[in-house]
Amino acid sequence: MNGEGTKRTRAVEPSTWVGVALAVVAIAFVVQNRTTVTIQLFWLSLGAPMWLVLLLIFLVGWAVGALVRRRRARRSVRSGGRSPAALVPRSSPETRRTGGRHGSR
Repeated sequence: MNGEGTKRTRAVEPSTWVGVALAVVAIAFVVQNRTTVTIQLFWLSLGAPMWLVLLLIFLVGWAVGALVRRRRARRSVRSGGRSPAALVPRSSPETRRTGGRHGSR
């Protein structure tokens, strides 16, 4: 038979287990943080569950990070694929000591 008729099972990948663990922690967080909190910003006063407020703050932070990443990508394209830091030549202690030559004399 040599295993021809056997059913082959796949191992669950570690990333799947991490996703399941994060989902369980998120559900526990929501269940434990259902109390209403009051947020005051300038003249606005808003009451909402704490988990919802934290989720909104997370989403705002994610959006800001995405916008910054997008802006950096555009700058990278304009500079020919190099980051602004790569455009400035670096000087290491070794190159200063050897006059720009690498290695020993």
